[in-house]
Amino acid sequence: MLLVTALACAAKAKEISVDFGATATALDFVWGVDSARGPRCGDYDGHPGADVSDALHAMGSTLIRTHDADAIDWPLVYPHPALDGKHPTDDPSSYEWAAADAYFESLVGGGFEPYMRLGTSYGQLAGGLPSAGAPYNRSALVDVLLHTVMHFNDGWGAAAGGANFTFGAVRFVELWNEPDTTCSFDLVAAPGCGRFWNRSAADFYDLVDDAARALKRYDPTLRVGACGVAVYNQGESAAAPLGDNPFAFPLIAELGRRGTPLDFFSWHGYVDRPQWYADAAGRLRAALDAAWPARTVASHVTEFFPCVLCSMQDTATGAASLAASLTKMVQSGVAVATMYPLCDNNGNRTTRGWGLFDEVSVPGAATWRPLTHAVALFGELAQTAPALLPATASLPEEAPFFTVLAGRGAGAAGGGVLKALVAAQKSSCDSVDFAVSGLDSGGAAWQWSVVVVNGTHTTPSAIAGGVAQPVDGALTMRFPLAAPAVALLRLRKVAA
Repeated sequence: MLLVTALACAAKAKEISVDFGATATALDFVWGVDSARGPRCGDYDGHPGADVSDALHAMGSTLIRTHDADAIDWPLVYPHPALDGKHPTDDPSSYEWAAADAYFESLVGGGFEPYMRLGTSYGQLAGGLPSAGAPYNRSALVDVLLHTVMHFNDGWGAAAGGANFTFGAVRFVELWNEPDTTCSFDLVAAPGCGRFWNRSAADFYDLVDDAARALKRYDPTLRVGACGVAVYNQGESAAAPLGDNPFAFPLIAELGRRGTPLDFFSWHGYVDRPQWYADAAGRLRAALDAAWPARTVASHVTEFFPCVLCSMQDTATGAASLAASLTKMVQSGVAVATMYPLCDNNGNRTTRGWGLFDEVSVPGAATWRPLTHAVALFGELAQTAPALLPATASLPEEAPFFTVLAGRGAGAAGGGVLKALVAAQKSSCDSVDFAVSGLDSGGAAWQWSVVVVNGTHTTPSAIAGGVAQPVDGALTMRFPLAAPAVALLRLRKVAA
């Protein structure tokens, strides 16, 4: 089969077809980043971190998830982790808001929406809870989480020294992060292993159920979800079959049985196989629909990247992987995605740091990587051609490694614009024939251009283009595209 494919591509380009007149689906996808420092990179080598607000806004990134911003962790805003009742949780004087307020202000002041992760960051071992063998006051913890949201949405506690946030900036509230990290999956029998949770899965179900109900009683319009699960299933690399991760499918089933008012389920992935995101989203969608048949519980990916502390991020392979992953998420119904991390020097454990931006190569600057440009191309399509159109490509066996996201402009003014993001991780073809039908052929011409990011062009570079007259409402454009690469095709109607 591979030989036939190779011979076919030797004779002709990979064929992609889009019907410009087809019924479109509105893009319903919000994306952002995880950042411990708001919209800026960290200080490094004596230089202050670069502010990347303008770049993120230009890309269409609207969210900043608050995970790993230690200042906003519950044991820091409420510095009484014993939860022993000596410091009333409904008393503003029990809280310390200064550091958290400064972080929060950096988000909203920069024009970003906070994606509020309640719980603790990586630096707080075991989620800040008392030791696994000691009881803890769950109702007190729930009250701390509730009053944290009340502070940032309604200014609760401002009279005792906190900032007076009264504009309801928090829409998404995520309960906890990776309760399964570093654990075996048999937590009911062996609690106490997690970095972010040191009790059983059953204890966690109780916390999520109580907290979700408290938050929805306070404000029914909040979108409340859980729980940033690290491994959505039992793990593909397990040497022996394991039971389902109790923080994924069993959690969904149990909270559905209880009728917990959950609005979304969040999960993580650090893989360079975009099809993995589509497969995971499909399995989770089925489980969520079965658990809550009367309401739609959205799917959020609140940490993702092609790799962890790796060199792939600085290659065309990483760019193609990330662009394809975003495409697969959109096409499989993921509603929200936040990339991890924005930028991090990781103590210089890697030569160029880790994340969407490189903060190591030029201290004090945020250097763009090939994958940064790929995300910007995705953002351009999302913002200017959000009416998504079905696209088909020849050689369907390459679909896990070759993705196409196509859309036309929205509204009457957008009727003369089409854009398509093509991500080729692997392909036996080295060029593309992109056929568009359903065009207005009443005398108007169409101008087209293609930019590419690949091993030769680490920034978007024009490789093809021209002006063409449709024949019977159709035209075909050919351009080179050898994997790994990311390309953006731009097509617009011009005067006759």
